[in-house]
Amino acid sequence: MKRYLLLALMLILAAAFLSACGDDTAEGEVPTKATIGEPVLDFEAKGLDGEMYKLSDYDGDVIFINFFASWCDPCREEIPHMLELAHKYGDQGFTLLFLTEDTTEATAQIIVDDLSMDQPVLLAGMEPFVSNDPAWEFYIHTGIPTTFIVAPDGKLVSVLVGSQSKETFEKVITDNLPE
Repeated sequence: MKRYLLLALMLILAAAFLSACGDDTAEGEVPTKATIGEPVLDFEAKGLDGEMYKLSDYDGDVIFINFFASWCDPCREEIPHMLELAHKYGDQGFTLLFLTEDTTEATAQIIVDDLSMDQPVLLAGMEPFVSNDPAWEFYIHTGIPTTFIVAPDGKLVSVLVGSQSKETFEKVITDNLPE
């Protein structure tokens, strides 16, 4: 009996491994998950300022897509670094988009005011982003802060999970700025 259980377990693990290997996205099909080296999925989300923002409006830039929340202390640690770098490299092809996971605009506004956030803050925890299932699934993450880094060619360069240093962010920016 133990032998059959072991064999069944091995078959299940082998099937899981094989299904996870390779790129299962057919040409022209919308990708379903963020993959390093592959194009990112375009999305549109409402900003805290009431404007609509579309990722593809920033094609050709190095883009940081940073997921955060007002209650997240590590987020509060890294946001000032990103803001400083946005001011330093913004005119050289760097774009910073914050996506708050707060569920009310009033809650999100607290951290924006506290940290003087002057870059776009998009409402990831509210409509229309949450109901945009392909984008929500594509940019899925296990914790915050999480920063998806997009190269000027629209491909995902890196995904940074957890609070990062200014030096880490700056290196990613300078390594990927357009020539």
